[in-house]
This record gives sequence, C-alpha cells and structure tokens, in this order.
Amino acid sequence: MTLFTPTPDIFNDETVLRHNTYTPDKIIGRDEELENYQYALQPVINGAPPKHIIVNGKPGTGKTAMTNYLLSHLEADAKTYNIDITSVYINCNGDTSGTSSYTIAIEIINKLRAKRNSNTGEMSATGHPTKKVFNTLIDELNATGGTTLIVLDEIHQLNDEKLLYYIPRAPTSTHLNDDTHVGLIGISNIPSLFDTLSLDVNDTLDPETIHLGAYNSEELAQILEARADDAFQADAIDTDVIRWCAAKVADTGNARRAITLVREAGEVARNKNETPVTKEHVEAALEKLETNHVLDAIRSLTMPQESVLLTVAFENREDLDVETPTKELYDTYTRFLDTAGYPAKSLNTFSNRLKDLEQQELITRNQTYSGGRQNKYKLAVDPVLVLEAITDEFYDSILSPILYHGIKHGLFGTDEVEHLPIYEKRQEHHGDV
Repeated sequence: MTLFTPTPDIFNDETVLRHNTYTPDKIIGRDEELENYQYALQPVINGAPPKHIIVNGKPGTGKTAMTNYLLSHLEADAKTYNIDITSVYINCNGDTSGTSSYTIAIEIINKLRAKRNSNTGEMSATGHPTKKVFNTLIDELNATGGTTLIVLDEIHQLNDEKLLYYIPRAPTSTHLNDDTHVGLIGISNIPSLFDTLSLDVNDTLDPETIHLGAYNSEELAQILEARADDAFQADAIDTDVIRWCAAKVADTGNARRAITLVREAGEVARNKNETPVTKEHVEAALEKLETNHVLDAIRSLTMPQESVLLTVAFENREDLDVETPTKELYDTYTRFLDTAGYPAKSLNTFSNRLKDLEQQELITRNQTYSGGRQNKYKLAVDPVLVLEAITDEFYDSILSPILYHGIKHGLFGTDEVEHLPIYEKRQEHHGDV
C-alpha cells in the first residue's frame, strides 16, 4: 500500500511564488521609486564614492526585491565599463535582543573573503577585540577593492550604532585606500528608525531615503498575474481568482502576502486533489496565513518592541476594546521594567515604538480631542498569538496576568492556550488557570 500518491499538476514553477528565492525580471507599480533608487546608485557607475541609502516601507512593499533587481543590473552593467563593484547582502534579523554591529561586521568579513576566494579562512564569530574586528573589515574592503555595497536588510534589528557610525567614516578616519569605496544600503520596515539614532550617526550617514508606499489593489493584481503566468500550469487558476486574491489583501498593500496567498491556495487545491484553484481554496489559505503572518511579525520584533507590545496587551487583558492613552501605557511600561530591574527608555522613544507597532498592524491607534489631543492604543491581534509568539522567561510576570485575565474574562478559552509554556508555568505555581 502506497503512502504517497500523485496530486494534480497545478504548478509549473513554484519558486516564482517564493519571495525569498526569486527576483522578478520586472518591477511593477514602482516607476517613480525605481527611478529615484537608480539615481541614488548612479555615482557608483560613474566611479564616484557611493551614497548611503535607506529603503523603507511596510512589509511586502518590494524593498528587498527592488534592491536585488537594481544591484543585479548595476553589477552586470559595471562589467561593461570595467568598474569593480561587489555587493554583500546581510540580514540583521537575530534573536529577540537584536544583532550587534560586531556580529554583522564579522559576517561581512567572511562574505567578502568568500567572494574573492580568499585562502585566509573564515573569521570565528567570537573571541576578538572589537577594534580588531573593524580593522579586519577595513583590510577586507581594501583587499576586495573597487566599490563595495553592503546591504543590511532589517537594519532596525541592529542593537547598537557602531557599524552605522564606523562605515560612513571609513574613508576619512581609517586606512581605507583612496580607490576603495564603501556604501551602506539599509532596508527597514520602520520609517521612524532614524529618529532614535544619535545626531552623530545621522549626520555621518546622511542617507538618501527611498520610501515605498503600500501597493493598491490593481498593482497587486498586476504583480500576481505576472507571477501566475510562470508559476501555474495553463488553466490551473483563472484571472478572476487571482484578482480576488489581490482584493483579499488589498487593505495591507503587501505584495508578499498576496503572492504567498496565491501559492498557498494552489497548495490547498493540490492537497485536496482538486483543480483549478477556486475562491474556496483561497479562503482556506487565507485563514492559515493570517495566523502565520501575525506570529512571524511578533517573532521578528526586537526585545524593546516586545516589551511595548506586551504593555498594550496587558492593558487589554480584560477587554480587547479598551483604548489606553500613551502616558498610561508608558507608566505601566516603566513599572514593568522597574520590577524586572531594567531602566525604561524615554517617553519619546516609547511613543516611537508604539508607532512602529502600529505600522506593523499589531496595535491600532485612535486619536481623540476631548480635553486636548491624545493618542490611545489597543491590541489589534489575537492575544493568544502574542502569548504563543513571546516565550522568553523575562516576560513571565506580564505574560501570566495576560493569560489569567484573558481566560477569566472570556477573551479566549483554556483549550486555546493549554499547550503554551506560560500556561503550564501558571498552573504549576498558582493552579488557578
């Protein structure tokens, strides 16, 4: 008896629907942004020192895809003019505490060595004085020569400013060769990122900013149609279903979610041994993706962002409709960190992190004018997903009351949370869950 049997041949090339392994040969719906980005990169092809560039926008707005697209063309065109260009891609997404400049610098060093087939071998990840690491980075840039563009995806995950300060100053304050140039390209989904950096870093970096807004429904449909032509077999999915997928995620403006939805709908149809893909398959896929999207978004937060999200969740522990003013949230946040023995950041920094979470659609904001203008926030996602995504023991003192009051006030059932570590801890210590 066979365990696996063939399913309908729906896909022609699934990789076209995987954003992390596929770079489109055409960028859709981004003509103006593409022109601005190309203009920012133009000094490189002129043989001049590169500009530092920040590409920001909400998740799924094409930041990484556009960067890969332009750099691939830039490197290919540079060969025509005998210009040496090397690009290094680094994803700064580390654990919940972020990633250090030290760690990223070593990763850059090792990628540069790999690109020029150096026989030096990899630099170990730990055990070096910081000064030695950055001096070695300069040596590797000189050995590579020409222009090196360092792409730091999810640059907001950096938990210190050393790299952002050191690289832009390298041409004037280190032993970087006169004919060796280096530029940073930072990619971030947090528009307010540079509001929190020191003046020295902002002045030194002085980046060219490319902002990508959310896609509209028509742009999403055009992107999906272009991908579907290559991804699916003929007649496996029709235009109406593709456009329905675009409409389903149009409120997010997120092309990545739209592409993933089409792929998941195809997988649902294939697993059910059904073809073509229908709206019912899309609905089933959408339910699964909504949960995964929220979990991924929360798990990608830095530790400071998690603390702010949990503060909002704590204020919604009895009623999800409660909207809490910024100042009250800040008071709860400072008490929480004080109990844990950590200093709280300023109210201004706290407010910026609230804005970041709002941008990621994890919380919502309501601006009121009664007695003066103030912003009020509440949780925008299922609190069970917050409890599932954030598991660090550091947060137990705030996770536990969210769990207890959530069950007590009917925000979720015991059956939804009994598999979570915090449920087991609460039951072990209190026996009242």
